[in-house]
Amino acid sequence: MGELINTNHKEITSLELVKQINLFREKEGNRSELRHDTLLGIIRDEFEEEISLQKLLESNYKSQRGQTYPMFTLTISQAKQVLIRESKFVRKAIISYLEILEEKLKATPAPIQLPQNYIGALKALLVSEEEKEKLQKQVNNQQAKIEFIDRVIISEDTVDIGQCSKILELNFGRNTLFKELRERGVFFKNRNEPKQNFVERGYFKLKEQFIETHNHGTKTIIKVLVTQRGLGYLSTLFKANPAPIKPALLV
Repeated sequence: MGELINTNHKEITSLELVKQINLFREKEGNRSELRHDTLLGIIRDEFEEEISLQKLLESNYKSQRGQTYPMFTLTISQAKQVLIRESKFVRKAIISYLEILEEKLKATPAPIQLPQNYIGALKALLVSEEEKEKLQKQVNNQQAKIEFIDRVIISEDTVDIGQCSKILELNFGRNTLFKELRERGVFFKNRNEPKQNFVERGYFKLKEQFIETHNHGTKTIIKVLVTQRGLGYLSTLFKANPAPIKPALLV
């Protein structure tokens, strides 16, 4: 059985990740098994830009029969991003599991083996009372975030810029977020609208709204909505390069 996480780079392969997803899907009892090729399709869709820029490269592995198949090696952060498409139960279980394993890596250089069943996964998590307490704290910390995302994102196809700022837990509001997106080249320099290539990638949707003017006429405004895929892109964007906080622009 291979290592769950590369101890030098804190990475996980798509093959190993799909095994963990299926362990907790089986425990949940209402999800079909996720095929590895389906997970590869999700990864290609989620990280289209990174793959096109060769920041995320496809590799290969050999099956027991000696046949060669594709796979990806993800960072722990990327693995968590992929999990947003899973149910709340599966996300919470695997995110907590990955974080426990990261903590173990700090204490020992030995490879950490991938459990072969759900009971084995629990034993790996709960090997001591100290780890039980640590796991519960991590689950509690994740639960508030996950439940908020479930209410706002999963129930809706899109969110507005103000909601986007709250979901991503940025330290500023919608006005500063608009400004940052203009400065980073995602939006046009002179207006609060995304450039066409970002719309075509499925990160944003534009919605026309008609409002009444003071002289009883109407004018059209464009409302920018962020898709679930766009939330993933912006999360990666701001995590890699957090925006400067400018108090004068906070809302």
